[in-house]
Amino acid sequence: PPRCANARSPGAPGSGGRARAAMLVRAALCSVVARGVVAGYACVDGRSAAQDLAAGRLTVTSLCLGGTIAGPVGGKEAYGHFRGPSPMHAVADPGQTGVIYFSWTEDATFGESEAGDDGRIHVARIALSRDAPHASRTGETAIDGFMRAGDLDITPEGKLGVMCTKHVPVWVRSFIEHMKVVKNKDTYSDDMAPLLLGVCHVDAATMKPVGTPWRIGKSFKPKGAGMSEGDRGNYPIAAWHAIHDGGYGWLTFADSLRTWTTWYGATWGSHTGYAMHTYYDDAKVLDTPMNLTTAGLENREEPWPKCCPRKWADWNRHGTGDHQMGSMTRYNPVLGEIAVVKHTHGPLYMQHYGLKPLRGNFWHAKGGGHLTGRVHLNCSRKADMARSEGAIRGCGLGWIMSAVTDQGNACIKMNRNGTITGWEIIEPSLGEKNNNLKQYRQNKFVRLATLGYPESRARCGARARFLMGYVTEGGRRWLLEIDGNCKKLTAPMEVTNITTWPKHQEWTTTADGAVTWVTAWAKNADGSARFGEWGTKPSIDNGTTRGGVEIYGPLVLPDGADPGANQEAQVTVYWPESRLGDDAAEDEPEDETIDVCGPGGDAGDGDGDGDADEEDGTRADDGDVDDTDAAGDSEDDTDPVTVSFAGRMVLGGISAASLLMSLGIV
Repeated sequence: PPRCANARSPGAPGSGGRARAAMLVRAALCSVVARGVVAGYACVDGRSAAQDLAAGRLTVTSLCLGGTIAGPVGGKEAYGHFRGPSPMHAVADPGQTGVIYFSWTEDATFGESEAGDDGRIHVARIALSRDAPHASRTGETAIDGFMRAGDLDITPEGKLGVMCTKHVPVWVRSFIEHMKVVKNKDTYSDDMAPLLLGVCHVDAATMKPVGTPWRIGKSFKPKGAGMSEGDRGNYPIAAWHAIHDGGYGWLTFADSLRTWTTWYGATWGSHTGYAMHTYYDDAKVLDTPMNLTTAGLENREEPWPKCCPRKWADWNRHGTGDHQMGSMTRYNPVLGEIAVVKHTHGPLYMQHYGLKPLRGNFWHAKGGGHLTGRVHLNCSRKADMARSEGAIRGCGLGWIMSAVTDQGNACIKMNRNGTITGWEIIEPSLGEKNNNLKQYRQNKFVRLATLGYPESRARCGARARFLMGYVTEGGRRWLLEIDGNCKKLTAPMEVTNITTWPKHQEWTTTADGAVTWVTAWAKNADGSARFGEWGTKPSIDNGTTRGGVEIYGPLVLPDGADPGANQEAQVTVYWPESRLGDDAAEDEPEDETIDVCGPGGDAGDGDGDGDADEEDGTRADDGDVDDTDAAGDSEDDTDPVTVSFAGRMVLGGISAASLLMSLGIV
């Protein structure tokens, strides 16, 4: 379908009469083409694909959501961000067996409302069963006025928190005008402009919104440098590097201190990096609006733990331009700490966030923060380095994680002191002997999740079980079980023709130990799956009529994808052979003297040169090469798989392309 690049908003200032009528027709036709009024495939709620693999323990079930599922914001250059739709994060109910919740973004035009009330997001509850139907919705709430749903988490009492995002035209114009001066340009794209990132709460029992949404991201202010306000650490609209390498961010509830923490790929002027913010669940609501020009969000007090025993905050973590290329994080409820794993231009490194006093290799005399307490995932005794993030889980008082290393898809263990106690190559085909960082950056599909017991127990050792997923050459997908010592327990199960999982989205484990995730994929008219494919959400107005504020329109599908599948989500469940128990006392105590890798890394970025290799002090107006080009980065420009967006659709026997050309849309 066409990108509808000229289909400007019918409500744009100064448009009237014929011009406004023409815009209405163009917008309507674009919507028809994108949403698929004529479709050959029809969604069927509860359609299941129970598999004989693993004795029927893998099920895939369709859910018709009643609204089109949004794609990533941007044109076809955004296609590879997730290898699927806008993220549909899931979290398990902490007490009820077989119950999960997931967030999703409904496809809707945004950018038209000066009040920032465009969009709609959803939070749904699903009941899972080994018997058909294997997944069914038992509750859902829609929250209007937000154009993007992100990660979500849940408190032990059942209060859900979901990242909910508003588009604020006043902020966008302010950013554009500032950058036009900085870069000495007449125009400037809104890709890196800030969105207003909040947290919306939903009661899991009633599935009704509770309380008032509140701001957790930066409040934008040009040239500002505050902890909660400024231009460092913007949550961007469509910044290619920030989103391609970090998704739409993470949200973590830590019961040890009753805090909500977000971590997202961020912009600072024309640079990309990351930002982190932490708020107490009962944070004080401030009277000062702090530039929150959009009504309806509370402005809460962000703490600054300056000293011992806790110090998670520093200026860099609140927004810096370090060129972050990946991230993974998780809360260990037994340890009471959050793991932070990421990389920039070298191998992966890990830190403890700092909710608890830092110790061992995570400790530093200066306290916690961005530049201290880094443990690089180098294994000198195995001549291996971790290059791309997967997933991480609590393992006793330590951690177990998946990653792509120089030698392949790997499982790595680390104790609470930051010592590597396990390093096993699970599958070697993607080991890159030539250190081709482009390949590592693309492969963010390796996953790991607790299996057979609730994640809250953080089981570890030989009696623990985890499900691991990975991709091999040619895009083939596999699942297998490993124990808490990274040892393989089952033969790999190929699921290439059964299911997939997107980038930048975690799996979750139910209270009774099943591993599950929610996503969607495009389909052909005959119902055959097009795994890893979904549409994108391009601009339909170049912003010239509204001071640079672009309007982002409806979903545009890849060539040949049937629009009848636009509302169909897929729920994959891997059922444990049996509940393995949740008594942590069964686990063998971790031997904290084990060090399988020996000393490795250096004081900087782990590449051996001793420098920090950071751009933390770089200003956006210093003339440095910026990060705005979605196709000009020598390290990673495009996804390995190309998809045509030059599709054709026939409406009532008339070529849609011909209609759109006659109206000046293409």
